[in-house]
Amino acid sequence: MLLNVDMPESAQYLVHDCQGNIIPYVVSFDTETEEVELMIRVKANVGLEVEYDPTKDLRLLMQKVDKEDGTTDVAPIIVKFRLPGAYALKNGNPIQ
Repeated sequence: MLLNVDMPESAQYLVHDCQGNIIPYVVSFDTETEEVELMIRVKANVGLEVEYDPTKDLRLLMQKVDKEDGTTDVAPIIVKFRLPGAYALKNGNPIQ
């Protein structure tokens, strides 16, 4: 089953790695092939004197995108890979 963020019920699904850790920023997950597409988080640009707080200081890794009208925009970088043992739950229950 292919799950993605465009699905009406996407908020009900959480993707986990083989140890049960929730994988954040998932764009899509294929329950059969265990392929995950996700956006990459990076540490925000904060001063060295500021203590790093992973709940506040993460941003998405962005790339410049050239548009047809000659202007540029930014978009998150999305990577796709196979994650053996990954699984998804819907409302905390296994998907049938």
